[in-house]
Amino acid sequence: MSQKIVVHEPYQTGYSYELLAQVGKEFSKDFSPDLTPKEMLGLGIFGGCYFTSIPKEFPASWFDGVVFSGSGKADATLNLYKTNASQPLKIWQK
Repeated sequence: MSQKIVVHEPYQTGYSYELLAQVGKEFSKDFSPDLTPKEMLGLGIFGGCYFTSIPKEFPASWFDGVVFSGSGKADATLNLYKTNASQPLKIWQK
């Protein structure tokens, strides 16, 4: 299975990648996450601000019950630990 995914979302545009496996299938044998993307989003990993709406790129079911901050800024009250655990974009770019 091979499919080109072109991303045109508010958080990222002009990006594409080749989808080579079904969602949730064919992981490396060394990859064993504790939580699914749905579980992480439900725990508020981005403080409700990385995505401003449900992106078409990912399964909509991952976002069932997810609360978005609405302000475009992380909202610590949406995070399980009530803290802003985000890093600025310039840190990730570095």
